[in-house]
Amino acid sequence: MKNECKNVCLSLIVILLTFSVGKTEPIVIQDVPAYNWYHGCGPTSIAMVMGYWDLQGYSNLLQAEGDDLYLTEKVKDEITSPQHIATNYPAPYNPIYPVPPPNNTSIADWLGTSADGISLAPNIIPAILGWTDYKGYEFQASGLKFSTTGSLLWSTLITEINNGRPMLFLVDSNGSGSTNHLVPAIGYEDRGVNGLWYAVYTTWSENEVISWYQYRKITSGNIFGVSTGFSIKPITQVPEPSVFLLIVMLLPSIKFYWLWNR
Repeated sequence: MKNECKNVCLSLIVILLTFSVGKTEPIVIQDVPAYNWYHGCGPTSIAMVMGYWDLQGYSNLLQAEGDDLYLTEKVKDEITSPQHIATNYPAPYNPIYPVPPPNNTSIADWLGTSADGISLAPNIIPAILGWTDYKGYEFQASGLKFSTTGSLLWSTLITEINNGRPMLFLVDSNGSGSTNHLVPAIGYEDRGVNGLWYAVYTTWSENEVISWYQYRKITSGNIFGVSTGFSIKPITQVPEPSVFLLIVMLLPSIKFYWLWNR
């Protein structure tokens, strides 16, 4: 009887160890805005990452106000400009938009996004660098193919997320075996025997919650299988507030305190 109990206890320990080894708590970057698809997943996803960096002090990346970068008309125009839409849907099909061709005033212009929202993968890095330069900043962007083991890009995702830098993933959203969607990758979780998982906004709803997908190589049957990951990092440093600016900002409080204690 003792031996049977001992064997059962050992079996339970093995099972618990099997399910716990390698597991990590989910890590997610919280400040990435969720934008609804607007004339292309490419410009929409890049705009989400730009919106995040806008909140980190690079405040010229998007024309938005306040701490929450909602999908306002100004933000929409910077995702895909009216001129870009007019080029793809010219009058008389869309007479409300101006006719002049786009002049790289929106992310879709830099991506060369087509009328049906398709952007070519080779345009992603030039678009990121072009847009950030257009907005007065220097950024670095690089692409990394999914390796045969998945370890290289997975370790990169961990490094980027841990350092507060959301990535972009080129994925297969329907398991067809070919890439068809670009999404912001904003988190990761190692679920042990249940695999590696990454967090995204799908671009399919502005009010969406975070979606989790298993980190697997793109192949037929793998929903949201990953083809390529793009890391994005600012080179330009956000200037620290000057002492004079801090004094100016504090003057109302100082004046109120002085009047209150007279």
